[in-house]
Amino acid sequence: MLGSYYYVEGDIIFFMFPTNKWHWGVIMQDGTITNINGEEIALDVAAKIMNNRTLVPIRAISEGLGARVEWNGTTKAVLIYMD
Repeated sequence: MLGSYYYVEGDIIFFMFPTNKWHWGVIMQDGTITNINGEEIALDVAAKIMNNRTLVPIRAISEGLGARVEWNGTTKAVLIYMD
């Protein structure tokens, strides 16, 4: 996540993300529930660390941070808007 901070402790990924205010969250690797700003959010796929990279379900995380997410099937691009 660009502009964000995160660290991994065991099977837990902690992150902070700046928008118009700081958001925070906790993701359990291989879990299907995250906690963003104190609210539980269901994930459609689990977060994973592969090849020293943290992979998270971008729609769930973005929407949990208040963003609007759209899929452009023509260009096969995910568009994320912070209104």
